[in-house]
This record gives sequence, C-alpha cells and structure tokens, in this order.
Amino acid sequence: MGSFVSTGLKLLGTGFGFLAAASGYVADGFTHLGVLCDSVMRADPTDKAKGHLACVVLARGGSKGIPQKNIKSLAGKPLIHWVLIAAIESGAFDSVWVSTDTDEIEAQAKSLGSVVQVHRRSPEVSKDTTSSQDTIKEFLQYHPEVDLVGHIQATSPCLHPEDLINVVHMIRKDKFDCVFAVVRRHQFRWQEVKPGNWTKPFNFTPAKRPRRQDWPGELCENGSFYFGTKHNINKGCMQTGKVIYYEMKAEHSVDIDIDIDWPIAEERILSYGYFSLLELKLLVCNIDDRSADIFSNVLSQLKDEGIQVRLLPRKSSGEMKSTKVLIEEWMKELNFRSWKQIAFIGSEESDVECMKKVCISTALPSACPAALEASSYKCKHKTDSDAIQEFVKHIIYKIGEAREKYSKTSRDFGSKKVSADWSQQQGDGKIRQRHTDTSSPVA
Repeated sequence: MGSFVSTGLKLLGTGFGFLAAASGYVADGFTHLGVLCDSVMRADPTDKAKGHLACVVLARGGSKGIPQKNIKSLAGKPLIHWVLIAAIESGAFDSVWVSTDTDEIEAQAKSLGSVVQVHRRSPEVSKDTTSSQDTIKEFLQYHPEVDLVGHIQATSPCLHPEDLINVVHMIRKDKFDCVFAVVRRHQFRWQEVKPGNWTKPFNFTPAKRPRRQDWPGELCENGSFYFGTKHNINKGCMQTGKVIYYEMKAEHSVDIDIDIDWPIAEERILSYGYFSLLELKLLVCNIDDRSADIFSNVLSQLKDEGIQVRLLPRKSSGEMKSTKVLIEEWMKELNFRSWKQIAFIGSEESDVECMKKVCISTALPSACPAALEASSYKCKHKTDSDAIQEFVKHIIYKIGEAREKYSKTSRDFGSKKVSADWSQQQGDGKIRQRHTDTSSPVA
C-alpha cells in the first residue's frame, strides 16, 4: 500500500512540476515531492535501474609502501591512469571521480580530460588509519546526486572496460546491491600456529591431496573493485544485502602494494593490460601487391591519426625473418612499449601468433581458415580490397568514439540534484571544498 501511495504522489509531484514549469513558476517543491514521499514511506531511495552511477578512485598522496605510488610511472603511464582509462572507455559510468588530497594527483587525473572530476577530500579522511568506507561516505555527502558507487582501486592496473561493463549490468539490470571482484586461486592453506604447536590444513585433506585439474580452487577477493549502493555505504557496509562476486581472469588480477610488485605488474600490463585504441601507432599488413594499392586511398586517414602502415615483405625462397621477429624489431625502432599499440591485417597461418598479440586484428576474405579464426574483428565485405577499407574505417571510427569519451562531463540527473552553493577555499596551501548549503547533507 505504501509503495502504491508513494508512486501516486510521485506522479502527482511530477504533474505539478510540469504545470508549474509551463506557467513560468519555480517547480522545485513539486518535482521533489516523489523523492520526499519515498523517504516518508521508508522505501529504499536507490533506483538501481536508473540511478546515477559514479566511478570513484581513491588516491591519497601519503602512500607509505611506495611514495607517491598513485602517480608513479608504470609501463609508461601514471599508475592511476590505467584504471581511469578503463573506466572512461567502458562508457558505463555517469561520472568519473578521483578522491585525493594533493595537487599532484589532481593534475594527473585532470590531464586525461574533462570527463575526470576531482573531489578534494578533507584531512579527516586522508589519514593512514582512514578506511575506504569512510572516505566514500564523505564523498557521498558532497555529491548527493550519486546513487551507486563503483569503487575502483588504483593499484589494480590490469582492469579492462569489458569487466566494468559486465559488472554495471549486474548492478543495474540484475539489481544486486553489491558486486565485487574475485580471482580463482589454487592454493593449499594451513592454519598459522605459535612455535611448538601443530598446524592443520584449512581447505584440503593431505592424504587425498587433489590434482589442480580436479580441484576448482577457491574464490578470493583481488581488490580490483567494489560496486555498491549509497544506501549500503551510508549504513556502514557495502557488502550486504543482495551480494554477488565477479570472477576476473587470473592474468588481470594484479595488486600493487610494495616495490617488489612493480616490475611484475609492469610485465603483466605489457602482456595483458588494457591499451586504448588512442595508443594505436602502427598497422602491419600481410597482403599481396594488388591489395597494397588500396592503401593509397586510406593512408591519409591513418596518417591524420598518427598511425603508420608497414607491409610485411613477400616470402621468397631465400632466408627470411619470422613475422614476430620483424615486428619486434620495428617496435624497438619505434620505441613501442607493447604489442597493443599495433593493429594487424593477416592472411597466412604464420600470422596467427602475432594477430593474437596485437590490439586489434582482422583477416582478409581470401585468408587461410586459421587467420580468419584468429581475427578479433570479422570483416563483413567479401572482397579483399573492400575488407581493407572496412577495417581501416572501423579503426578510425573507434578511435573517434574513444576520443569523445574523454571530453564528456557527468550526465545530468537534474531530478536527483539538491540546490547547493559549491565553493573552493584556499587554506594552508591546499584547496578544500566547502559545501555551503544551509540544509543538512543528503545521506
């Protein structure tokens, strides 16, 4: 009954809002009537299907294990950029935020474009002892338009947009209250004991030690992300209610905490990390001479995007370098960090290894079955010349699509916003945000 009345009052408030707007009157009191009635009826204020979802990356300046960890260069980028790029290019969030207490981290966050906004946290939640939960709670006090939070850890740089898209679907469509990242581990665990005592196994029987292929292992949090509702966060525990895990690939589960993790993470990123198409610098082609003539039509388009084109030499009876060795020489010459900065058009079975390494690949219609199977982009056109042009146009389109995401600002959720006067106050050399609305912060 309460739900029915609340819904009716919402519709009534909306109707009055439209009427007032049409008559030239301020409609704030009417348009927020439905939200107020939800509170009165004690309904969960979170609309999981339509609520504002904010990506929040916590990046404090006072890291103890690795000084200035969040902006230290990792595989050619500041650490924090890896997860921000994944979040931005997923297109799954209504806003992307970095919560920090330093100018240096703020500058690095904003260098990615206007899509990244910065919340300057207070000293009270910038201590060594401050929990992530408390820091996010403060963020929500200053940003009442946010209904759902995707807390992404800057120290998990192998995160991919695809994972975030899947998780957002679980939150919005499947209506889970919390989704967090796990990885499958195959480790036999033993109880820790004091000297002189006996230990015992936690998760297996030594007399019947299972083979790896016979044991599914255990799911362990990997710390990459935690998604939850404002309702749960403000109650003090994100992982409550309808909770589910999201299993990430082991190769994407990287967590950096101490210096020894850094070189390991760097190697992992270069092999398994997410590289934006905006970093694409080279198109390698294994095509015949007739198809090569097609590139005169598309070369200028690729050049405008800063992408070179190199054709693999035609095979002859003489001794010749393998495709992989040749491309690695080109990478060294061009100072490339990763295979993910390369696109590939293949045609032969010898191309397959390289096609699986690059950022994006395709095979021409005349290619061998193995190359067609290995391609990440399947061309729809049936002739080689048309397929080449289709692939190049696809790359240019996706680059443009990705570029647009960096210039967007947070989506307008006007019906959820609260009138407030935001100002910045300079004090002790640091910028602080001050919420000067006379009403109480929205929980």
